[in-house]
Amino acid sequence: MDFKGHSVRLFSEVPIVNGQMVEFRFLGRKGSIEQGIEFEVDRGKGKVEVPEIGKERFAHPVFWTHTAPQRVRLICHTRRERGAVGFWNIWRYPGTDGIESRMGNAGMYVEKTSPDVYVLHCSNGIGEVDFEDLVVEVKILKPESVTMG
Repeated sequence: MDFKGHSVRLFSEVPIVNGQMVEFRFLGRKGSIEQGIEFEVDRGKGKVEVPEIGKERFAHPVFWTHTAPQRVRLICHTRRERGAVGFWNIWRYPGTDGIESRMGNAGMYVEKTSPDVYVLHCSNGIGEVDFEDLVVEVKILKPESVTMG
């Protein structure tokens, strides 16, 4: 869908290889609505590992702006040598515990700022469309740039 000159989608994915590390950073958010981002590999058939918390692998890890570190690295485990990491924005309605996504005025446009860096401009599903509700940078790290220190 096109909205004010931006190609808007509910979900986005980029190609990766098995074991590829992806780093994301929250760049900004607006309002008091709890917001975050959810990831998956190979449309939920792969797994994501978060090295900072251990070796457990997750199908759909969720990271909230108010609890996640500013920068998080993920290791993507694809089902084959090549796959894709997908991501979308999430939020909670005030006073609820459920995770909401891809409904109402939700959506994002993806700005590719370099060959391996994507900036997600996300509108949560509440109220008017605002693609600055949540802004997240997703970087696909090359193996030689991966250091855990």
